[in-house]
Amino acid sequence: MRSVMVILTLGLAACGGGVEGFWLGELDCGQAPYDLELNLAKADGKLTWSGEGVQQRVFDDASGNRTDTRIDFDASFVLESGSGAQVLDADMDCTDESQVLYQINDNGDPLDEGTVISEGCTPRRFVDYTVSWDGDARLDLSGPDGCEGFLIRK
Repeated sequence: MRSVMVILTLGLAACGGGVEGFWLGELDCGQAPYDLELNLAKADGKLTWSGEGVQQRVFDDASGNRTDTRIDFDASFVLESGSGAQVLDADMDCTDESQVLYQINDNGDPLDEGTVISEGCTPRRFVDYTVSWDGDARLDLSGPDGCEGFLIRK
């Protein structure tokens, strides 16, 4: 009886979790590295997880300007199987995108409230991205737009 309980416990542990959780990482799009975060929860469907993410980049230039780019997105991932390394069926859709330009002082503090220089999602953002899961705590992302990155579960 004890061996049956151990097998059942191990079986249940292997079925849980999936890609659920809070993930942090980076996405590098050529010379533009972005911080990336994603929060996923179990969704409808046996092997489906969905959630929301943010891709953000803050860049200070030599002329005393700071550009803050933020992209919010929804994500849905379907696993091929309940465990193990695999490529996920990934669907990520931009929900909001903005780019704000600030003037900054020598200490790096903003001198103004910023000027919005672009708003709205870029068409086709996140289309045809490949997302691979190592079966544990790492997601790797690769897009046809040249962006590549990773997320680590925290």
